[in-house]
Amino acid sequence: MKNHLKSISKRTFEISLYNSMKETYYLPEAFSNQRQTVNELDLQEYIEEFKKAKRIDEKGWDNEYYLFHHQILDYVVPIAALQK
Repeated sequence: MKNHLKSISKRTFEISLYNSMKETYYLPEAFSNQRQTVNELDLQEYIEEFKKAKRIDEKGWDNEYYLFHHQILDYVVPIAALQK
């Protein structure tokens, strides 16, 4: 869920940024519209995936996500996983 929230935050920031840039820097309309369409689609996908991960956690389904590799590192990486 943490990873999806990070992606949602990034996309909402980019949407706001392109809206601001369109007004301030006069970006070409076609470029701005295409970029915003992609950002909106990405945002919807991230929101749906967050809701799915939250639903899986709330229902306690153990075999929805599969562990395919496990290694303990000697440093911190920006990724989160749900472990029960």
